[in-house]
Amino acid sequence: MKTRSLLTLSAAVLLAVGGFTGFAAQRATAQAAAEPESTASLDDLAWLAGSWEGEGLGGRYEEIWSAPAGGNMIGMFRLVRDGKVALSEFIMIEQREDGIHFMLKHYAPGWQEWETDAPLTFKLSSAANGTFVFDASGEQSARRVSYVRDEKGGWKAIIERVVDGNPGTLEVPFRRAS
Repeated sequence: MKTRSLLTLSAAVLLAVGGFTGFAAQRATAQAAAEPESTASLDDLAWLAGSWEGEGLGGRYEEIWSAPAGGNMIGMFRLVRDGKVALSEFIMIEQREDGIHFMLKHYAPGWQEWETDAPLTFKLSSAANGTFVFDASGEQSARRVSYVRDEKGGWKAIIERVVDGNPGTLEVPFRRAS
């Protein structure tokens, strides 16, 4: 009898916890669905147009952006270490019907692609107070890229990623090139 009561109690607890967990998950999903996606336009990123530079990542780097035109912006990043190109990135920010998308591919010297299939892809999830957050569109090492403007006229890229199962954040500050 004691075993039966214990089993009944255990079943009741599991049902209650499972029901609560299911309810909490449904509520979180409903809240996320109720939050509007970013209403930003590509023109909100026009401040990126031009040349930017910085030091770090073991060398000097630059990023150059075109002005918005035809629904997109094109960017290029180059990292130079010890007088040699260590890494290049080609980036596109594109306005689509469903929002703003950010895509990039990395290249080692000699045009050696890091992403051999498709580019890393992100979608703008929020834009407020000079911060533009792009979340990954699929499973990839880089999970989020944020562009954050600062009060001195510069900005920083904040890359949230998972490398070998370990989450980490990389911050890359930029200033206008002189």
